[in-house]
Amino acid sequence: MRILSAAVCLGVLLALSGYRVAAQQCSGTVLYKEDFGGSASDPDLGNPLPAGVTGYTFTTGTVSDGLYSIRKTVPRIYQAWLSGSDHTGDGYMMVVNASYTAGLFYETRIDGLCQGSSIYFSAWVANLIKASASDPLDPNLRFVIRRASDITVIDSLETGFLPRFSTLTWQQHGIHFDLPAGESSVILQIFNHQTGGSGNDLVLDDISISLCGPTIDLSESGVYQHSDDVCQGTPVKITADVETGFYHHPAYQWQFSRDSLNWRDIPGQ
Repeated sequence: MRILSAAVCLGVLLALSGYRVAAQQCSGTVLYKEDFGGSASDPDLGNPLPAGVTGYTFTTGTVSDGLYSIRKTVPRIYQAWLSGSDHTGDGYMMVVNASYTAGLFYETRIDGLCQGSSIYFSAWVANLIKASASDPLDPNLRFVIRRASDITVIDSLETGFLPRFSTLTWQQHGIHFDLPAGESSVILQIFNHQTGGSGNDLVLDDISISLCGPTIDLSESGVYQHSDDVCQGTPVKITADVETGFYHHPAYQWQFSRDSLNWRDIPGQ
C-alpha cells in the first residue's frame, strides 16, 4: 500500500493528512515578519533599525522619552518598569520610551501582493509600566495600512490603552484588511497614539502580516477501510469545499507528494 497525501494551492499550500481537514483563517502563511533578530548566544544589546523604519532615535544607554533600544531583556532603568524578555524568549525586541508627541514606532513596505487578498497585520506588544506604578499614562498604538502608490489610508486601528500587569505580559494586536483592486504593494505603520511624559513606555516584537484564506474542507472516497491508506491502482476521489468571499477570481491547483516536502502539480487539476 502507499500513503496518499495531497494539497490545495490557494496562495497557500495546505497539506492533507486525515479524512477531513479545515484550514483556519489567518493562521498559516506569514508573508512578512519582523522579530528584530537575535539568538540565545547574542549579546543583550542589538543593532539599530535601518534608516526610515522608525521616527525614534536609537540609544545604547538610558531609554529616555523619544528614544528606543533593541534588547533581549528590558533594561533596569526605571522603578516603574517591569522586567522581562522578548516575546519568544530568546531574541531581540524593540524597547520604546514614547515621545511627548505622536510619532512613528515602525514602518515597512510590502510588495508583490495579490490584489483582493485578505491580510492580517499584527504585532505583539506589552505595557512596560507596572500595575502598582503611579505613572499616569499607558501606551496607545495606531496601526495604519496605506496604498504604496499614493499613500492614502486603506484602513487603520487604534488599540486603546494597553492594560497594566504585575509581570510583563505580551498581547497581540492587529487589523484585518482586504487589498484593493489594482494594488500589489502596501505601507504598514505603527504609531504612538498617546502623549508622552510620565509613562507611555512599551515593548514591540514579532510584527507580521499573514495571508488569510478561506476555510477548505476536504473529503476522500476510495481509501482503504476509512484510513489514509490507498491500495495501489485503486482510484481515489478527493473533494474540496472552499469557502467563498475571499477572492474575486480564485484559482486552484491540486498537488501530489510522497514525502509532504516535495510537491508536484497534478496536470489539469
